[in-house]
Amino acid sequence: MLERLVIDAIREHRCLLESDQLLHEEWQRAATSPSVPQEHAEALRAHCLDRQQATAAQQEVLSYMLNLLGYIPNVPTD
Repeated sequence: MLERLVIDAIREHRCLLESDQLLHEEWQRAATSPSVPQEHAEALRAHCLDRQQATAAQQEVLSYMLNLLGYIPNVPTD
């Protein structure tokens, strides 16, 4: 049962990392585009930082779960 939870947490973490990367790229484009209002770029920046903190917290939980499990399980690709 713990292995199943760890696999789900690994998948969730992978999704978070992927979406965080996309958000970061969007923020970078907005920050360098003269056509994007500064307020929008700053809002994206703040959202990006919030997401990074949430992902880091989820990573801590995943790390704890992996320590309990004692090994890194094989995670089949979807």
